[in-house]
Amino acid sequence: KVTGVQTCALPILQLILFDPVSLATVNMKEQNSYSFTQQPNKALKIFFGKDVLNQIVADETLATTPYPNPVQSDRKITWRVAIASPDPSEIRLQLYDAKGAVVDGVTHAGRLGLQDVVYQIRESEAIGMFYYRLAVSAGQGSKVYTGKIVLP
Repeated sequence: KVTGVQTCALPILQLILFDPVSLATVNMKEQNSYSFTQQPNKALKIFFGKDVLNQIVADETLATTPYPNPVQSDRKITWRVAIASPDPSEIRLQLYDAKGAVVDGVTHAGRLGLQDVVYQIRESEAIGMFYYRLAVSAGQGSKVYTGKIVLP
């Protein structure tokens, strides 16, 4: 019989591959394989440690195209945004119909690092093609991303 031995819970450590071009993160402990498109002058980054996903910071403020597009049956659409500035930031999303009229919009407070902006499309919104404008204001600059969303 062993006495005087203490047990302690070890922290759960993460091993994350980060693609700064697509803003994709891969949990390398859970996925056996993954693929990426190599970009000149851009290197993949590996992060290891506790609560790593909340510590990843991109080299510049970026946003991905929305996914899934066309929107699935749960009527949620997501943009991944990376904010590189520790200054206060804002993420503003606006949806427009085919005539250019604003259908809806939301504003989020941004924070340094990666974050997902999820928009829940209301059941009352019609089906068809819509346009989006995603404006990310961080630090001294801002970037605007535009595109189309299809609601089946």
